[in-house]
Amino acid sequence: MSARFSRITDSPRFAFALLIGAVLLAYADIWHNEFVFDDLVLVSRDKFLTSWRYAGALFSTHLGDGFSGIHYHSPFYRPLQMLLYLVVYQLAGPSLTAFHALNLLLHIANACLLYMLGLRLAFRREAALCAALLWALHPVHTEAVTYMSGTADPLCVLFQLVGIIILTRGYDRKSVLASSACLILALLCKESAVAFPLLTMGLLFYQHEDQRSPKIYLKTWPFWAITAIYICIRIYLSGSSGFLDAFADPNAGFLNRLSIALATLPTYLRLIFWPSGLHVERTLLEHAGLSFAPILGGVAIIAISAALIILATSRTMPLAWGILWAAAAHIPESGILAPVNAPVCEHWLYFPSMGLILGTTQYLAGYLDGEGQKGIRRGVGIAIVAVTILLGAKTFLQNRIWLNAETLFQNAFANGETSDRAHINLGEYYLGLGEFDKAIAQFEIPVANQSRLSHWSELHFLLAAGYLHVDPNKPSVHEEIAEIARALPVAKRIPDAKRELDTALALNPGLFWANEMMAQIYAYQGENDEARKYLVRAGASAAREHVGH
Repeated sequence: MSARFSRITDSPRFAFALLIGAVLLAYADIWHNEFVFDDLVLVSRDKFLTSWRYAGALFSTHLGDGFSGIHYHSPFYRPLQMLLYLVVYQLAGPSLTAFHALNLLLHIANACLLYMLGLRLAFRREAALCAALLWALHPVHTEAVTYMSGTADPLCVLFQLVGIIILTRGYDRKSVLASSACLILALLCKESAVAFPLLTMGLLFYQHEDQRSPKIYLKTWPFWAITAIYICIRIYLSGSSGFLDAFADPNAGFLNRLSIALATLPTYLRLIFWPSGLHVERTLLEHAGLSFAPILGGVAIIAISAALIILATSRTMPLAWGILWAAAAHIPESGILAPVNAPVCEHWLYFPSMGLILGTTQYLAGYLDGEGQKGIRRGVGIAIVAVTILLGAKTFLQNRIWLNAETLFQNAFANGETSDRAHINLGEYYLGLGEFDKAIAQFEIPVANQSRLSHWSELHFLLAAGYLHVDPNKPSVHEEIAEIARALPVAKRIPDAKRELDTALALNPGLFWANEMMAQIYAYQGENDEARKYLVRAGASAAREHVGH
């Protein structure tokens, strides 16, 4: 009976079944969670998903260009993510169940692939399974899984994992070609796939007998060539490396970005080993120099990691490989190479944590060999089961935070965050509910703080919309204008709205929506000359920005 049970538990089918069942249980309460934050931009209000005829446009536009609402700009190019959304939308419409199922299936597939990677690297079977379980049930990944528009992370990771698994059998021509195809698909999912060549070098470091010889790494040249071509094309077509968005500060200097990246490392490490206080919109003060404690902590983490890699032995090699994996996967989103839209994002741990957890479990398993370790192995096994259950329970509870925008951002505020962007996003949610006083209160916070976002023209436009009791995020331009026209006769704060629109236009004279709203106000007040002036400006800005597409 014991031998038969052992054969069952050692079977890959058992491992896959266990991973699938555990993930489904941990994420069993996500199905009624609403579209939040970027979900509105990328799913429920994206006109490119409403018809198959837009399939080609997904490969010629940037993320969110099909958003029907206020001006939205993103330099991110992720056509495969949007193509997958198009398929799901055409099959099920803007279904919460369908889009949650998409991310959950991708997450399950990645957990199974992580287990397969452990086996391909000749890791102990139980170590690979424990690593896959710990990773799959880790609550920090809810930001990439429960958050519906987080699809880019699990989708990009899936292609990269397949590419790495292919290379575990060797760097022959057939394997390199297949892995190169995976790299191209990953790059069409998310920009962070530029780290793939570094991952292949880490694989050679682990598998090759002569890992100290630079010559062996020349085998990775096709992946470097593909990545270089991708970056050049992106820069040529958009003038951007693809790592920036509307909230990134392009003036942030390299040393400042480096200091922030170092300061985030202790936070990331804590989130992996002690995932408490999980929330979106993490802020971090910008500090120069190396006297700031978190920066020193980041330097210490890098120094210890470098020592473990340089002094790696056969026993510690899995841990060294895991550290190399985590470092390579994190570099594109660290903010060092180019500014990023936030100092810390939990979903950025989705890929780096894989190698770190897998390498660590294999390293620890190496100390449990031998008959004399049987009692210790039993105790470690019980501890792992307990930790796995606790992580799954934490994930189950964390999913409730993503119920709607109010629970999401109020959780961030409850954890001490003061993010102005979170207040703006919560205000937009209240606008959609018609709770205009709550929306105004949220928009006024960043204005009162006089933060960088207080100089964001769209914020003042949103504040004006709140004063006029208007939700600007409408399916089309014409519906929005009609809504404004209906709302004006009952609006009580037209002077306040005009003040905010004046501020918005002073910051950005070409802002279509502010010009359009100002024209409607003057038309309502009978000042037709002023109304025509703003309509002309709105028409000119619409032509430049292709508003409404």
